[in-house]
Amino acid sequence: MKLLFCVNMLNEGLHLSDISGVLLLRPTNSNIIWHQQIGRCIESNNSKNPVIIDAVNNFNSVQQGIGLLQEIKEAVAKEKESGNRGSGDSGWIDIDTFFVTEYVQNVQEMFGQIEGRLKDGWDFYIKALEQYKEREGDCLVPQKHIEILEDGTEINLGKWVDSIRQAKKGKNNYLLTLERIKQLNDLQFAWNTESMFEKFYKYVILYKEKFGNVNIKQKDKIDGYNIGMVFSFLLQEYKKGRLANEQIVNLKEIGIDVTKDKHGQQFQMKMQLVQKALSENIKISRINPIYQDVNLYNWYRNCKSKFTDEEIEIIERLIPNCHTKKVVIIDIKDGKVKTFSSISEAGRALYNDFHLVNTEKSGRSIITNRLTGHIKNPVYKGLRFEYVDEEPLKEKSPTIKKVSS
Repeated sequence: MKLLFCVNMLNEGLHLSDISGVLLLRPTNSNIIWHQQIGRCIESNNSKNPVIIDAVNNFNSVQQGIGLLQEIKEAVAKEKESGNRGSGDSGWIDIDTFFVTEYVQNVQEMFGQIEGRLKDGWDFYIKALEQYKEREGDCLVPQKHIEILEDGTEINLGKWVDSIRQAKKGKNNYLLTLERIKQLNDLQFAWNTESMFEKFYKYVILYKEKFGNVNIKQKDKIDGYNIGMVFSFLLQEYKKGRLANEQIVNLKEIGIDVTKDKHGQQFQMKMQLVQKALSENIKISRINPIYQDVNLYNWYRNCKSKFTDEEIEIIERLIPNCHTKKVVIIDIKDGKVKTFSSISEAGRALYNDFHLVNTEKSGRSIITNRLTGHIKNPVYKGLRFEYVDEEPLKEKSPTIKKVSS
């Protein structure tokens, strides 16, 4: 087959003999352009019966085809009357038959069907899946995973695996024969999330017993089981609405809340680490900030405005010297000084005593941002916040360590 491919060119002015067909891939609302394009194969000197494939449905209806046929007949009649080819009807071919086949199909589905019929395409995916399973131990391929074969061929394996599961449910047109289903079953392909979930649930309990938390990372394994990979897959399933409510509740009961975003899950998991460290009488400090490969000291300092008062009380038992410095609130107008045992207590005072903020949390955040220098102006509505030196305060004139001027 000889194919001439062009983009927005050769619509007119090109006259080749015996063109067998035209494949239209460019949408247009212009009848002129459409007529020019199909005119490349209905030249008067064409000895073939050309086929026009309008893949983008510029040809709106059979009625339009009838109109086109009428235009052609009128053009022939006009040409006969002009006598350009001599007298009589010799040399003219009557156009009495004009076949129009109207068939509309989603292009994506169409190519999916074509791909499913290509044996080599299927074999590539199976080869990629076998390679993945040999390396990872299962067929739980992440949705966006690209598998690279030994020859460098890149296979979008994650998307293919998802398509296979949907095809099994009859939700797409992928060609899934009994032979292909058997191939996948031989690889222990996971057709649904139910059996996968049960296995994952058991291993989460083992993980929690062993490590004291459910801070599962993507590369984590336990007893050879890719718990991190399965966890990532189940999160994707939840986002697609494929996890049952009962499964969501069961996960929440063992400390995994899939309804939270990624940052919310990490926050929850680190709070669980805090509880476990407390149960082991661990103390976190600036010198010893890490517990189970997580820097809890920096995490608390960087996220302190996000904690509730209850969470702060728990964490300050684990990190006793992190925020136990006393804080003073100075009224710039009259010079009065009030001392508080912590930022949290000072924040509560802004809400309950000074009535300058809407919540205790916002009061705590206002003080924290000024003491850490995140906000350069140390004054808020006539009040100034400063840390008290660690040395005992004198009764008459307290020694105050200024953080910013």
